[in-house]
Amino acid sequence: MQAYQLGYRVTTAGAPLNAGKAYFYLTGTTTLANVFEDDALTTPLSNPVVADSAGFFPELVYLDPTKEYRVVIKTSADVTIAKYSADPINTIEGSSGVNTADIVDEAVTAAKLGPTAIEDKLGFTPQAAFAGLTSAAINALLNRVGIVEPYIGTTAPGGALICNGGTIGSASSGGTSRANADTATLFALIWALNATDYPITTSAGAGSTRGANAAADFAANKRLPLPDLRGEFVRGWDNSRGVDTSRVLGSAQTDEFEQHSHNILVFSNSFGGTRALSGLNTAGTTLATETAGTASETRPRNVALNYIIRY
Repeated sequence: MQAYQLGYRVTTAGAPLNAGKAYFYLTGTTTLANVFEDDALTTPLSNPVVADSAGFFPELVYLDPTKEYRVVIKTSADVTIAKYSADPINTIEGSSGVNTADIVDEAVTAAKLGPTAIEDKLGFTPQAAFAGLTSAAINALLNRVGIVEPYIGTTAPGGALICNGGTIGSASSGGTSRANADTATLFALIWALNATDYPITTSAGAGSTRGANAAADFAANKRLPLPDLRGEFVRGWDNSRGVDTSRVLGSAQTDEFEQHSHNILVFSNSFGGTRALSGLNTAGTTLATETAGTASETRPRNVALNYIIRY
């Protein structure tokens, strides 16, 4: 049983091979040949095998040991990438043992062990594979856009913004937290939230309304506010569970005490009527006002950290 390693591939420019295609043919032909996702050869893969948006194919593709294959890797637009193509692969050998044609008697030179040997073989430097990626593209690959998390720094790290209610938008939006094309994905997430909690404005900061879609408003250089989590506790969205009802995603909520009551013990005296245990005041007179505390809010123990959001 033989397996062919596809794994991660990039374009000739070093960018991820988004939706790249790996075609497997019978050697020397354009006749497609079945390949499989398991070594038992029970589950065929599509042919071509297609990479994901980050350029990752299935790590291993299993081949029929009775066939010789030819592999051709292309872009999503079916442009062949010559350096990845090979013919044959999965060579069938005779019973005599090792095929001597496969043995290359070649001295290992210093150049082949040099610091750029891998780069020379690949045709590009590994750094080049990421050089053209924006922070938004990298975060999208990592599926981090819109993630909110606590952070101990006073200023946000790269690829994130402080959740302080500042605005975001395009480079011409005048966004107060970030005005850059790389905020488009986060802009779309916030655009989908309740317009009352996250009102949209023009590039001049004047009130506006949401247009046909987030992309149209982003192109029109409008701004949207980030969540303002300064001094706030974050609560899981109820989402129809029935614990914290009538809430929408991203909405704020004021503090509140649950409805309750207190019982006051009274007793009768020899003069008629009732008296409270804490004094002999007549009915209807305030006995005392108890002060439970001097703080301006009710809160649990906590630690103050910044909340950041990824863009």
